Amino acid sequence: AIGTLNVANGAVTSMGYGSGGAGTINAGQSVPVAGVYLEMPSGSSGVVLMGLGSLNGASGDCSGVLILLKNGNPLAYIDVFVPGNTWFTYNISAFDSNPAGNNLYQLAFASPTSGPGSNKPINHKGAAIIATGGKR
Repeated sequence: AIGTLNVANGAVTSMGYGSGGAGTINAGQSVPVAGVYLEMPSGSSGVVLMGLGSLNGASGDCSGVLILLKNGNPLAYIDVFVPGNTWFTYNISAFDSNPAGNNLYQLAFASPTSGPGSNKPINHKGAAIIATGGKR
């Protein structure tokens, strides 16, 4: 279970977790695969995000992208090599320095539209996103 740290009867952290299922991302497509809402007060110190999941090239080796989003806008991304003959687990992290409000943080997987190994379908499973915010 995820808990909240309290000091002097006031919460100083806020934590959230979201998980996703399994599926296939079509060639050239970007799909949110896990998400979590986290509400933070004004003046918060920030939110640390970590996303992870397993990918496999549906039609052989290819390229993929992991993206962390805040309310639909990219915070961070990483390009990865995705093997076609086995599953690899990838992770990505980011820091949101302006987290005031009720925000939707998401992990998305994408099949890039250009570059080596682009425009190929990608299988995914085991996606998760973790958000930990400092309220002071």
